[in-house]
Amino acid sequence: MPKPNLVPENETEEEKFERRQREKNAIIESDIANAADLFSGVKVTDEVVTSASKLETMKPKTKEQFAEFTTELVALIQKHEKQGLYVSFLEGLFRELSQGVRDVDVRKFASTLTTLANEKQKAAKEAQKTKKKGSNKPSLATAKVDTVIDTKDYSNDYDEFDDFM
Repeated sequence: MPKPNLVPENETEEEKFERRQREKNAIIESDIANAADLFSGVKVTDEVVTSASKLETMKPKTKEQFAEFTTELVALIQKHEKQGLYVSFLEGLFRELSQGVRDVDVRKFASTLTTLANEKQKAAKEAQKTKKKGSNKPSLATAKVDTVIDTKDYSNDYDEFDDFM
């Protein structure tokens, strides 16, 4: 038995295009429904945005937008904090980023970094002091002396004639 022809013979080019688009969309929707059934409860969406592409698409103009941009950028960079060349990377990054900035602003950056360095140094010294206080080595200055007064009468115990030479 021959297959029935579902396509009308006197169809215009525009109608053919619309029919093909409807068929294509139906196939895509069917595939998405099958994938959703397969993953049972996992949300299937068309748009997936990674942090790198999010950073690339961000165009901050306000202070809040720049704060969000900073947060995203710091999170991306700090993933590599444990690497050996991280410090030299930061030095080069600051140098390159500061090339187009006025000298007054670079001095502000330097002042901010100096303040941060001083705070970290002070915290390190405090940590060293607490480690020294925590050691339990006895010393004369910290030893407690018993201050009990001897009130025993020794006059009856000592006999001077017992001492002979």
